[in-house]
Amino acid sequence: MLFSSFVLIMSEHLSNKNYTAVEIFIHTLTWIFVFISPLFFHPDNSVFTTADHIHSLMFPTSVCIIFYLNYLYLVPQYYLDGKYRGFVLVNLLLILGIMLASDYVRTLFPRQVFFRNNDGPHVTPSIFFWIFIKVRNFLSFAFIAALAVFVSLSKEVRKSEFARKQLEVDHKEAELRNLRNQINPHFLLNTLNNIYALTGFDVEKAQEAILELSKMLRYMLYENETAEVDLYKEIGFLKNYVALMKIRLPKHVEVETNFQVPLGSSATIAPLIFISLVENAFKHGVSSTKACFIRIYLSATEKEIVFRCENSNIPKLHNDKSPGGIGLQQVKNRLELAYAGHYVWEHGTKDNDSVYFSNITISKHK
Repeated sequence: MLFSSFVLIMSEHLSNKNYTAVEIFIHTLTWIFVFISPLFFHPDNSVFTTADHIHSLMFPTSVCIIFYLNYLYLVPQYYLDGKYRGFVLVNLLLILGIMLASDYVRTLFPRQVFFRNNDGPHVTPSIFFWIFIKVRNFLSFAFIAALAVFVSLSKEVRKSEFARKQLEVDHKEAELRNLRNQINPHFLLNTLNNIYALTGFDVEKAQEAILELSKMLRYMLYENETAEVDLYKEIGFLKNYVALMKIRLPKHVEVETNFQVPLGSSATIAPLIFISLVENAFKHGVSSTKACFIRIYLSATEKEIVFRCENSNIPKLHNDKSPGGIGLQQVKNRLELAYAGHYVWEHGTKDNDSVYFSNITISKHK
């Protein structure tokens, strides 16, 4: 049992297919220990002859041959390919051949003394004892072949599980890329509509808006493809967007921003994760006649990032047929893809439906 456990551990190393110098050294050192251990653990203090040593090495040598021949060739070529009868037949021939070869080697190097009773005289083993030894050896070798099958199947399961997880990662990345491609047109559509409105009455402000837009597009072009960006860069992007939106806002709209990030912070965030909420605040929180407000707050510590956005809840006009809800769905998908199980998002209305709020807390300890 101890030896089979050792073989299992060795096979786990081999199954990784990482034949580095360190691993080869460990395998070699371990097998050397197995093969020379009979020199140190023989039953009495008598001289350990060459024949005794050869006899003691026959079993570990046979196990080594059966296991690695099965693990490296027979299991992949026969068992995993569905050729079970061929696998069993080849193993039967292999085990019987090794047992015959072992007996032949033992006849070439006979021991001087086979057995000794308590009184000292030599005892000749009975035929039943020899049958017991042969059956025991056969079952032991069959167990080693079965162990090779088990380890190989475990390796295949691990490979399949790794492939499945890799497929999930690839699918997640594809969804993320698709979501980013959705965010960009949605963002550009809203921004270009604002710039278009400016060109009708203030060309200078429209030019200023185009300059701010170019800064944001540069960010989206060079930073959007990475999984996370520095929080400072994302804050800079939000500031540029707010500055762009404020160009055409009337004076009765109060816009307040508060970004609290420690100096020298190394905090990172998935890019463009908050922009849809800020867009919605300017889209649904601004009235052309009534006093209204937009408040954006973001803070970061070593453990979490907190984002809050509040705005006046201005009901849509009856003749407004523009689609809604796209931005919120994008935020939800973005959070699930980037921080599944590590975020809390609360959003809705308060103060008798006069204020819409959205609070996101992201834990940075995954």
